[in-house]
Amino acid sequence: MTRALSPTPGRWPEGRRYAVVVTVNFDAELALLGPDPSLASLEKTLSIFRYGAVRGAPRLLEAFSDRGVPTTWFVPGALVRPYRSLLDEVAAAGHGLGARGQRLERFDRLSEGACRDALHAARAAIGEVTAADDVGFRLPSGEWPPGLAAQVLDAGFGWSSSWTGDDVPFLVPAGDGRALVDVPFGHTMHDRLAFAWNFAPPMPLGQSRIASYEDVLENWQLELEGCRREGLCLVLQLHPEVAGTPGRIDLVWRFLDAVLETGEAWVASGSEVASWWRRHPGSGPEHPVELLRRVSPGSLT
Repeated sequence: MTRALSPTPGRWPEGRRYAVVVTVNFDAELALLGPDPSLASLEKTLSIFRYGAVRGAPRLLEAFSDRGVPTTWFVPGALVRPYRSLLDEVAAAGHGLGARGQRLERFDRLSEGACRDALHAARAAIGEVTAADDVGFRLPSGEWPPGLAAQVLDAGFGWSSSWTGDDVPFLVPAGDGRALVDVPFGHTMHDRLAFAWNFAPPMPLGQSRIASYEDVLENWQLELEGCRREGLCLVLQLHPEVAGTPGRIDLVWRFLDAVLETGEAWVASGSEVASWWRRHPGSGPEHPVELLRRVSPGSLT
């Protein structure tokens, strides 16, 4: 039997036992058009994603406001101007903003120059909504290409939430003695993987039905309890068009209530967690980043 880890004293501020970061991926119609612009004529399918801005996002904002939960919204830069009024509401409510590239690009398929251009364009777009310095970046999809950590820092981003290799933040080497803090997530805490479904084009591929609402909530609560037990950092990913329906918003309420119930969780924005973690030492010798550094030193510089 695997022994459960014990919480590390002083890992989180104010004596809190564990950390919870609630994030929202606001992709709107770029969820479809980013990977394949030729689908622009599929108005019915696109309306599924636009629903998030019209109905889902207001429901999420109300749920977060009612419970006083700070969140971080990751937005492709190209959506800032089309949805500026909504994003102004997000920022005015005290939530953080980050970027998912400029158009949900796959950075592992871009040239170095194209990566740089997309990152700088996205950072400039987010800067139109918020003057905050510590803006985050979330890789839209694909792999993390060599040199991306340095490019993310050079573009003006302060941290990332893109990796899945740990249950607490860690430092991604960025060359020249620099490091990028990553606040990793797990796919178990991802609403789209449980609920998203569309017939044509099929999304996700091979998934014929959505999961039971109660099963998903139970899964989330089990992960929450595990993070509480071991003193970890849980990152929840929500999408307005997925979690913001009249029925599923109840799951969000109930999950947030479970987070807040005992007072043991440090509920913080991604930037707050990243800022706190910069005071801690780098990754341990068995962390995936350190293993990659030993196997392929040049891949992370």
